[in-house]
Amino acid sequence: MIVSVYGNYPWEDSLRFEIEAGGAEFELRLRIPAWCATGGSVEVNGQPWQGEAKPGTSSSGRVTSRVA
Repeated sequence: MIVSVYGNYPWEDSLRFEIEAGGAEFELRLRIPAWCATGGSVEVNGQPWQGEAKPGTSSSGRVTSRVA
């Protein structure tokens, strides 16, 4: 598995993760910190994530192959 992170945090408020898992299935867990005023948005392969993306929440789900 290869995880790449792109962004200029903390000077910019967005990050992009690319995960190459070679077709394997895995659980992805994300946490939006409580101090994040507006929450956030999460996309998987260009589609909106179905979990919550509000401050103080976390989401998880099973994904396969490449996730961005």
